[in-house]
Formats: sequence, C-alpha cells, structure tokens
Amino acid sequence: MHISGLNQIDMQKRTKHAKVKGYNNPLTVAILLIISFPVGIYALWVTTAIPRPWKIIITVLLGIILTYIMLFLLYLKSPQ
Repeated sequence: MHISGLNQIDMQKRTKHAKVKGYNNPLTVAILLIISFPVGIYALWVTTAIPRPWKIIITVLLGIILTYIMLFLLYLKSPQ
C-alpha cells in the first residue's frame, strides 16, 4: 500500500516536469503556420492547446487567403 502511494507521487512529479511538445504551444503553431504552411496546418490540428472551433476558423481563413493570393498571381501573369 505504501508503495502505490509513492508511485502516485512519482507519477505526479513526472507529469509536472514532463516536456511540453512543440506543437502544443500556440506560439509555435503560429510560427509554423507563417514559416511552413503545411507543417503549420498539421501542428494546428494535432495540438490540444487550441479549441476545435478556432482550428476550423483558422483553416478556413487561411484557405480563403491562399485562394485570393493564387488568383491574384494568375491575374498578374495573364496577358492584358
């Protein structure tokens, strides 16, 4: 019985000092979205630090922005 109590204390210490994964840091996810879009999207959906509704909003907004950028670039390359 005494051993199980020690195990619980040991587990609490381990979880308290456990390293936080990089993709669970919202700042890291934001930087990845800016620097490396595909990796950032993956990190966005893997992280538990950002709620699901925000993930959906961010993904849709980024999709719209990228679509406008691609259309703008196509417009610039088309003969006028």
